[in-house]
Amino acid sequence: MTSNTLSSGNKSALSLLGTLLLIAALAVLWLFAERFNLLEPTEIELTAADCDVGQSACTAQGDGFSITLESVSGKVSSLQPTDWQVKVEGIESSNVLLDLQGMDMFMGPNQTAFSPAQDQAGLFRGQSILGACTTGEMLWQATVLMDTPDGKITTRFGFKAK
Repeated sequence: MTSNTLSSGNKSALSLLGTLLLIAALAVLWLFAERFNLLEPTEIELTAADCDVGQSACTAQGDGFSITLESVSGKVSSLQPTDWQVKVEGIESSNVLLDLQGMDMFMGPNQTAFSPAQDQAGLFRGQSILGACTTGEMLWQATVLMDTPDGKITTRFGFKAK
């Protein structure tokens, strides 16, 4: 009669081999995920320098893409509704948000979620209202935040408003 059971030494060797194979497979998966940035999404920050988005459209350039913020209503003024649009070229985008903050004074939270335009890919629209400042004129920062397949993009634009 033959025995189909493994000796305890063979069982230990197979168990050790299985554990080592599992560790090797996990290491390969981790290296693959790290290589292709699957562990943490990339976050890109851009700034449109020397441009007043309250006066004209401003564009920030990334690596192969651009983001343009424009006040469609014209001049940006406190306590007046302002229609904005964001044009994204060269990269897919979604969940576009505009965050408006006073540069010298905290004016409270002021965020607007933009909607994609039905007539043009990469175009997003929204409306916001700036709070009034007691000093008359104030420097503001408009930050466009968006999700892309490559991660989050944050773009900052400056402007003055009365």
